[in-house]
Amino acid sequence: MIRKASRVFLVSLMLGACHSIREANVTESAWNLVSPPGARTQSTILLVWDKPENYEAIEGYEVYCGGRLIGRTRFADFTAEGLEAGAKYSFTVRSYSRGGAFSGFSKPVTVSTRALGQTVDIRDHGAVGDGSTLNTKAIQDAIRACPRGGTVLVPAGVFRTGALFLKSEMTLHVSAGGILLGSADPADYPLIPSRWEGRQRESYSSLLNGGSMKEGISDVVISGAGTIDGSGSKLMKAEMANEEKTARGRVICFINSDAIYMEGVTVRQPPAWCVHFIYCQNVTANRITVNTTFDDYGNRYSIGNGDGFNPDSTRHVTVVDSTFLTGDDSIAIKSGRDEFGRRVGKPSEQIRISNCRFIAGLGVAIGSEMSGGVRDVRVEDCTFSRAAFLAQIKTPRGRGGVVENVLFRDISYGDGFFAENEWFRAPITLDAYYGTIDPDTQEVLEVSEGTPQVRNITFRNITISNPLGRAALLRGLPEAPYRNIRLENISAAADFGIEGENLEGVYLDRVSVKADPGPAFSWKNVNELLTTGEGGSSLPMPELEYGPAPDGRNILRDGDFSGKDDAWRRSGAEIVTNEAGKSFLRLAPGKSFVFQAVAEGFSPLQRYTFLVRARTGTAKQMGWDDITFGSISFKDSGGKGLGWNNLCVAGRKFREPRISGIIPPGTAVIEVEVSGGGTHVTDVERIMLVVEDR
Repeated sequence: MIRKASRVFLVSLMLGACHSIREANVTESAWNLVSPPGARTQSTILLVWDKPENYEAIEGYEVYCGGRLIGRTRFADFTAEGLEAGAKYSFTVRSYSRGGAFSGFSKPVTVSTRALGQTVDIRDHGAVGDGSTLNTKAIQDAIRACPRGGTVLVPAGVFRTGALFLKSEMTLHVSAGGILLGSADPADYPLIPSRWEGRQRESYSSLLNGGSMKEGISDVVISGAGTIDGSGSKLMKAEMANEEKTARGRVICFINSDAIYMEGVTVRQPPAWCVHFIYCQNVTANRITVNTTFDDYGNRYSIGNGDGFNPDSTRHVTVVDSTFLTGDDSIAIKSGRDEFGRRVGKPSEQIRISNCRFIAGLGVAIGSEMSGGVRDVRVEDCTFSRAAFLAQIKTPRGRGGVVENVLFRDISYGDGFFAENEWFRAPITLDAYYGTIDPDTQEVLEVSEGTPQVRNITFRNITISNPLGRAALLRGLPEAPYRNIRLENISAAADFGIEGENLEGVYLDRVSVKADPGPAFSWKNVNELLTTGEGGSSLPMPELEYGPAPDGRNILRDGDFSGKDDAWRRSGAEIVTNEAGKSFLRLAPGKSFVFQAVAEGFSPLQRYTFLVRARTGTAKQMGWDDITFGSISFKDSGGKGLGWNNLCVAGRKFREPRISGIIPPGTAVIEVEVSGGGTHVTDVERIMLVVEDR
């Protein structure tokens, strides 16, 4: 039996998405406390966790080992140090607020340090650290002699070497003052099958190699306070003499490998990309420095394609507390190029980059070789200074593939000093025309397997200062718009603001842009541009009224379209006034507009029915009829997500809202899409939401 609701619910009908409905609660502890696979040495263990859903009031975290406090951190990672080899440890984490309140403890995680295995000193096999002796054979002999679980030690000194090939279950430890210095002679790097710029091809081997195209290795640690230097300024020029046939090597490259852990080392001066992982999984980098830009004296390297750290068709990647100075992309997430990448079909996924510093070069990029797909990427708690961008997703036509579920949050970008060009255009760049000068962005091509798709990209809690260009460029293809792009709590100051084109579903919440000379916002061919929040919204909000529905049931809010031409016109609609002087929204045939309602105060696990009504008519009609679009019912699942039914009645459709995160208990989010008919216009004066208890 359906009965009328006896309570008044708080509801907002708004243009835009639902942002946080409840205040941050410091009683929430850290989520998913883990130590990534292999992320441990004989004396250290890396811990990472997820920030709680509502973390705004959290000042930091306390880390406990065996019930004893061992450290505090502002970030969601921590390296436990000074541990005994081969010992088991139990860790928990709790958060604390600015006011001194503490959360409960996380679930414990138990991890063992690596056992104290045999150490093989490369000098015992004839290596000489004088900077000139070629030590390739001596160091490779030390690697062969290293037993399972053992360590190959590079002591203080400069040890010149050609390509080295690592093996499973070993540690390569480069001590403070120790340098593995790559030879500048291509003859010291055997040719091997590899992948370069998204295609499998013959390549010079790298300075450090792990695995091959036929089989991989596992459980490898590269650690220490020393340096691995690829001599790339000289080696690059020598290897490029044969570049039409053979790709350049890298400083470090693993293929088909599992559980690779890098801790503490500096990796610098590659002949091309610096650190490259192909078809790998469970890769972790902690407290490393990647430098493809400057030598120890501040002199700039002359290295082309000087990317820093590139996961390529690689999954479960963690990069924390690390520093990047690069001449190209600092981190570039890739998955193959064009038909080769699509045929291999291995995405890069489950990638976390947090608590990192980008102090020269470009930034975090996805693509342009992304044909195998990239998904589930999170970049948070990072700073970017003197970088061309903080985020770039580059998906040219022909790539195909899907980039989806990407989150950048809690990031500051400042000191931007790169002038815009076809390769990097803004601190936040999503660009389907990467590398193209003055593209025709309205030319529509046929959709094919080479058409890239980009969806579900979120930027949250970001500050931008860019005195030389835009704040952001969001630009998809007219035949394949980028979909569901969210900007939440963004504060930007730039010459020009946020420019969007060929997009579908853009949600702006508390976006503030100071642009001089401006404009602050520029939109072209954007469907469903929705804004909400305090200040800086790019479009005006509809006027809202309260009151009973005509039939006496609860109307929660209704929107008044009068005077809102600019907002609706961007979605293919216009405001028309009838002979009685009443304004209404006119949708042309095939055009649509989306309304979103957020309702609170429901009883969890109770079933409700929602009805949406509209007063509609045409410009020639003096009277208006109330018609019911339809109804939808849901059972609130107590905050674990809601089940939705799509219902379409005469071109008006209930739809699952495009929101991120978990809906809090007792809260409903509903979207209604109103669309024009196939051959006639649709006119809407008001939207009314009615709720009934069941």
